[in-house]
Amino acid sequence: MLFRRSYKLVNSDNFIEDVKKVSWEEVLRRNNPDEVLAKFDEILMPIIDKPFKKFNVKNVKTPWLDNEISIRNKEIKQRKQHL
Repeated sequence: MLFRRSYKLVNSDNFIEDVKKVSWEEVLRRNNPDEVLAKFDEILMPIIDKPFKKFNVKNVKTPWLDNEISIRNKEIKQRKQHL
């Protein structure tokens, strides 16, 4: 599922203050890049998500999905519903 964020009501000063309050030591002391990214996401995503309202994105253009793939996906969904 895809989401987009609305930036209309975001107070950038509050956002910056929240980011400044973060202790980045937890991120910086890790050596494994996967762990660094996981910790970064764990710390930063709640701050990013806090002031934003999320919206579902519908009717996303997907040029890589041709008609054959779409039909096959529908068939698979139908089979799963009948199980």
